[in-house]
Amino acid sequence: VDCMLQVDNAEGIGDIVASAEDFVGNTAAVTEEEYIIDSTQPVIVVTAPDKASNSPITTVAVAITDNLGVRAADVAIAATAQTGGFSISNVACTQTSAVRVDCTLQINGVEGTGSLVVDAQDRVGNDLSTIESGFTIDTTPPVTPPLTLHNDSDTGVIGDMITNSIAPTVVARCTEAPGVISLSIDG
Repeated sequence: VDCMLQVDNAEGIGDIVASAEDFVGNTAAVTEEEYIIDSTQPVIVVTAPDKASNSPITTVAVAITDNLGVRAADVAIAATAQTGGFSISNVACTQTSAVRVDCTLQINGVEGTGSLVVDAQDRVGNDLSTIESGFTIDTTPPVTPPLTLHNDSDTGVIGDMITNSIAPTVVARCTEAPGVISLSIDG
């Protein structure tokens, strides 16, 4: 005879206890089993670095969390390249708690753009669809911008950096989108 019990419970971890007694009062040993109801996918976050690096070897940190548990053994990491060539090395995933795995890895490559692809499953097999985090490796320094006086400030020969203006406007012409340009007077 099969006995069935419908578990109508919200997500979580619980115990089901089974006992049996026959017509004359004989009892069987009690059995207890843990159950998990989990329909939530794990969450993956690339925590470092920002989307760009100026080093051909870039260390990346990834955090994977799940409300009811995730295992380091269920994490897969790969890199793909849109331009340039990339590889991954030194992947290390550590179980930092029952619900969190932290991974570090190195992306090795030449200049270009690529994607870090991370996949994880939780304890019951909920699989997070692939998470891609784009990155850029750029080891070439920018060209030093040439300095000129703004046309409104250049009162001498155009381009000679000589003016009679007491508050001239200096222009730095950039050849690529800069991160930061600094201008100073006398060092």
